[in-house]
Amino acid sequence: MLRGRAKGHAETKMLRAKKLHVVFVLIGVVIVICTMGVLFKKPTEFSTNFAERSESLTHFQGRRQRGYESELQPVGEQPQAAFRQCKALFEGDRSAAVQAKKFMENHPKVPVNPEQYKSLTRNCSDFIHRRGYITSVSQVETNFPIAFSLVVYKDVEQVERLLRAIYRPQNYYCVHVDKKSPRDFMKAITAIAGCFKNVIIPSVRIHVVWGRISVLEPEFLCMRELLKYQKWKYFINLTGQEFPLKTNKELVKILQIFNGANDIAGSLKKQLSTIKKRTGYVYIGNKNTFITKSPPPAGIHIHKGQMKITATREFVDYVIHNETAHLFLDWVNGTLVPDETYFVSLNNNPQLGVPGAHIGDPDKKPYLTRYVVWVYGKAKCWGKEVRHVCVFGVSDLPSLIDRKELFVNKFHLTFEYLTYDCMEEMYFNKTRVENALPFNSDYYRNLEFVRNHV
Repeated sequence: MLRGRAKGHAETKMLRAKKLHVVFVLIGVVIVICTMGVLFKKPTEFSTNFAERSESLTHFQGRRQRGYESELQPVGEQPQAAFRQCKALFEGDRSAAVQAKKFMENHPKVPVNPEQYKSLTRNCSDFIHRRGYITSVSQVETNFPIAFSLVVYKDVEQVERLLRAIYRPQNYYCVHVDKKSPRDFMKAITAIAGCFKNVIIPSVRIHVVWGRISVLEPEFLCMRELLKYQKWKYFINLTGQEFPLKTNKELVKILQIFNGANDIAGSLKKQLSTIKKRTGYVYIGNKNTFITKSPPPAGIHIHKGQMKITATREFVDYVIHNETAHLFLDWVNGTLVPDETYFVSLNNNPQLGVPGAHIGDPDKKPYLTRYVVWVYGKAKCWGKEVRHVCVFGVSDLPSLIDRKELFVNKFHLTFEYLTYDCMEEMYFNKTRVENALPFNSDYYRNLEFVRNHV
């Protein structure tokens, strides 16, 4: 049995290496056909210098309409050193991981600070050009805009790099900055948003406190702002510590296959004790009064899940304008951790007629919006654990390359920062050859919640 397991592990590792090899081979083909040169100057080089990292990601000869030819000028005092083994890290090369950790130890991450971003954004066209924002897309993407909310509170560099990855001119973005965030952080985010017509910052800011309704309130603010724009099809909510696993074009393909289905994580039978503890009594803030709570309105069965969702425009409209949704929001306001019961309960009570709601067993439904490693039992995390969630490190990269999910959480800006750098490299490589990359449409088409929804 042990020999069989070892053989299976070796075969899995070999398959992953082959898939990674295909990506880099495709990149090589594009190099020969499209540019007769290099796809980017240093394919697997990342520097602790912010400018050099940006240049390696954004430089692409002969594609001016996408902005890849630009280079970001140096900002701040950064060590001039480079690491060149992202490909080896994705392949699971242990010696490369050791070298990467030694490199990061010798060259600590120095984040770009808010004042530097305020300076960079004084000339917006120059900022967009030099940072390599993608400003031209396919007709398929143009015809299928996506709305995003980003709820952020720290690390302006990481927020901007996430925005740069997911930004496309036809999409809409709402960025909520926590009221308790520093003033210079807010000013920097405002300056960045000011360079784009489709990036919105709500005029109201919420002081977010874990376990309370305030966790949901920024989402409602952004939903209301985003509904003012008529064209978008789907809504995805993010934090500042995530990163896309799919390019925008891949997202569009997947959401078109979803065809009106929502992807919202949920559980009922597996979480009955937690549901009862959190919603069976009246809570004031995070304090249990031990007063039995009245049943939820409209015969809603309470489910537990995650707040991060991929939902249709019609679902968002229901949340903001439907009376039952309002009554249910008032009800969950007196519970503990309402963000983990509100969206998921609406999505798993099909008798309400909520657009895109799931019809089926929530405990058997896969969750595609977000890949998270919860560090319980045998779960593997090679980075570090923070409140039972894995913060990914360089040795986790092999596990991220073949994921079917849309986004991955979580990364810390200064913890094993080459992890995020290499994710960026792989992502932007994919944007350059995405028409040639294989896409498994059958996997998404056969998902149970795609086939069974309101």
